[in-house]
Amino acid sequence: MDVKVDTFKGKDVFINTVFCGNDETLPVMVLVHGYGGSGALFYKIVKILCTRFRLILMDLIGMGGSSRPANFNDKMSPEETINYFSNYFSNWR
Repeated sequence: MDVKVDTFKGKDVFINTVFCGNDETLPVMVLVHGYGGSGALFYKIVKILCTRFRLILMDLIGMGGSSRPANFNDKMSPEETINYFSNYFSNWR
């Protein structure tokens, strides 16, 4: 299994990302963990999924191996957190 760890860099944070598989004929599957987790949560299923997909596992901002922006508030409600991540990624360049 071919595994590559990389980061996507935004203007004020970076997103830790793991790419598994290099067979261009396979479809891509993106795995995103829940709040407070990391891409490492998927380690038990990665080997099996890599036989059918090229995988991208990303750590949400402020979690796992990704950096935490200065304006991230870990006391946000679930709704505020969803809005924060949605707004951040929709404005990420």
